[in-house]
Parts: sequence; C-alpha cells; structure tokens
Amino acid sequence: MRRCLPKCKRVVVSLLRTPEGVSAGLEVNLTPLLLQRVVCELPEIVLLCLRSLQPLLKEDPKRGLLLGAVRTMNKLLRSEISSIRACAASCLHNLCRPTQGKNEATVLGSIPLLVTLLKDWDPAVRTQAAAALGSVLVTTPAKKLAVTLPTLRHLLDLAGEFAVPAAQMLAIQALAVLAAHPEARNKLREHVEVFEEAMRSEEEGVRVCAKRAMEEVMWVP
Repeated sequence: MRRCLPKCKRVVVSLLRTPEGVSAGLEVNLTPLLLQRVVCELPEIVLLCLRSLQPLLKEDPKRGLLLGAVRTMNKLLRSEISSIRACAASCLHNLCRPTQGKNEATVLGSIPLLVTLLKDWDPAVRTQAAAALGSVLVTTPAKKLAVTLPTLRHLLDLAGEFAVPAAQMLAIQALAVLAAHPEARNKLREHVEVFEEAMRSEEEGVRVCAKRAMEEVMWVP
C-alpha cells in the first residue's frame, strides 16, 4: 500500500496544476492533510505534498496560516534536500501574500532562514528564497530586521548572477522593496553599478526590474 502513495500523490500534484483541481482541493480541504504529511513522511512524499500545497496556498494562504504553516515551512527550509528547501520557500512566499503571513514570517524567524538560503548551492533554492523575501519585506518591521542581517550583501550578489535570470530578477525586486528603508537605501546607493549592469541584461524582465530598483534607490524624500 505504501508503495502506491507516491503514485497517488503524483496524480494529486498533476490535478492541482489546473484551476479546477485547485478549487476541488480547497473544497475537500486538502491543506490540513498535506501539512500533516510534510512533517512525518519520507522525503519523496514530503516533496510531493509540498508541490501539492504550493497552488493551494497561493489560492488560499489564510487557511494555511490558521494551521501554523509558517512554522512548518521554517522547519523544512532547514532540510538537507535542496528540492524540499526550494518548495518550502515557494510555499512560504505564497503564505506571505496577505499581511498576516508577512507578520508571522517576521515574528517566527523566517527572514534569517531565507537570507541564509540566498547563498544556497542550488539555484532553485536561491530563486525561491529571493521570491519569498520580496514578499515578506514589504512591511516596516520586516525591513528593520532585514537591515540587521547580511540581506543586502546576499541580494546584491544574487542581483549580479546573470547565469540565473529568474533569481537575478527576484533579487533586484527584493532590493527595490528594501530601498524604501532609509538605511538600506543609503547603502544601496554605494552599489548602483549592480543595477546599471543589470539594465544592460539580455533579459527584458531583468532590465525593467533594474530600472525600477534604480529609481527607488535614487529617490530623494
């Protein structure tokens, strides 16, 4: 029976890739079951559960927040398996869409974990960590915490990583968000060459994000 579980969960993952599948998953309340599974299953099952949770939490993050999903994802961000770390960061990104999620992530220690993952060996993990930070750093308390960590340095390094355009773009977006904090903005003005170089990228998305970030950094109150 246990051998059938991965196959069954792969079917669930496939179904949840469609809007109809997500609606059905929410209707039958799959979120609590999946959150229970991610902390007590074999790595392969954990990964499949996380991939199933991603679209559910994107559509209805508040349901996950009520179930303590931020704490769960924080634990999984420390996983030895890179694909689990990446999926957990993606789920956390979705959980941080509402203000409640941003606040919980700040209070419960998600930001230091995500900042550490910006230097992960796996590009997918770095990409998802940057995406999650771009979401959680919107609030003032999150920005205040972030500037006490090596957030700017790690994001600037990632912003110069042309080999991974998705990670580069998300890092630049996160830097644009942080630029709203006076201390961060002043520090970023010492590194405008990072944005200038990104504005010459072959990727249009990177160029657009870099231009916007430069405007935020050079803005005078």
